[in-house]
Amino acid sequence: MATTFMKRGKRHTATVRYRGASVSSTFDSRLLAEKWALRARAEIEKALADGLDFDPATVKVARNSKSSIPEKTDASVPSVEWTLKEALNYYGATVSASKKSAVNQLNLIKHLSGTSLGGKQLKEITSLEVKIFIDNLKNQKNGKPSANVTKRNYAFFISGLFKVAGDKYEMGGWNLNIKNPVKNIKLPEPPKSSKQRRITDKETNLIIQELIGYRQFMLFFQLAVNTGMRRSEILSLKWGDIKEGNEGYIIKIEESKSGYSRIIYLNDKLAYQIQIYKEDLARRYTEENEEVEDLDIIADHIKIFKFSKDYASKFFKKIAFRAGLDSTRLHDLRHTAVSNYADAGLTLQEIMSQSGHRSPSLISRYMHVSESAIRKKI
Repeated sequence: MATTFMKRGKRHTATVRYRGASVSSTFDSRLLAEKWALRARAEIEKALADGLDFDPATVKVARNSKSSIPEKTDASVPSVEWTLKEALNYYGATVSASKKSAVNQLNLIKHLSGTSLGGKQLKEITSLEVKIFIDNLKNQKNGKPSANVTKRNYAFFISGLFKVAGDKYEMGGWNLNIKNPVKNIKLPEPPKSSKQRRITDKETNLIIQELIGYRQFMLFFQLAVNTGMRRSEILSLKWGDIKEGNEGYIIKIEESKSGYSRIIYLNDKLAYQIQIYKEDLARRYTEENEEVEDLDIIADHIKIFKFSKDYASKFFKKIAFRAGLDSTRLHDLRHTAVSNYADAGLTLQEIMSQSGHRSPSLISRYMHVSESAIRKKI
């Protein structure tokens, strides 16, 4: 979503655009235009969160009346005088609700709103207060100290809110004159990388042997270990997401966990496996249902996989156990794919494009380059 402002003479026009559609209004001052744009964005984001399409006619914001949006600060416009709880509720409705991680973020908002930090004004919150809050976080169920990964998630979430609060309107922010208190604190150490492992070629073959007869999960496994796609991304795939590009087959993900779209390039072997599975699925479907066409089961809008995220993790754990790989987790397939990309000579940017990582520092935790790959190059 983009917001632009244009001045013609003494008049200021604000325009909010989203996927080809736009809504605009003109005011006597820049401040009025900015306030209107912020409200318009909130209305659009609320509609999208409710599963509605963006229709300019449904944006219920006054368009060209100066008196309709007062100059004074009101409860619907973000302010540094808002409490963290007020900011969290607004952030939840306008930002979190449209994310794939909405449920997790709304749970964080619920918890943070009820803490002592939630009652403080944004302008009053210091780095020391955030540090003390993070360090003393406890598990809400058993009262034990929270794990470092949980503490880091809270810190990143608070930091994200303050970043949006401080960003300019043009960048989708609230345009507040405020500093991010999380930037000046030392975060708890992340989980040690020893728990993250790369599956060897021998181990991969052992898993494949155990998956014989489980055709659908075999394809799931091949996608995971060859592309590095996330579990949720694979399970949400529809047949229409797999396309033939200019130089081979691709998977187009409209919105990943990080909120961005991306294209994943498939190697020829994996593309062939997908096509064989698709053709065989259509053949068996028409044999079992004589009055229907094979397109009914492989239509673009049909999901490829019919099982849940929990089932995928539990079933893979069972398969790994049968293969003698007790400590192997489903997420290790993502580490393996990223490491294989590195061994194949892909640049960091190319690997990030394939895996969907947004941060070079984060992807370094996933890369476990093999000794043989290094020795071939030295």
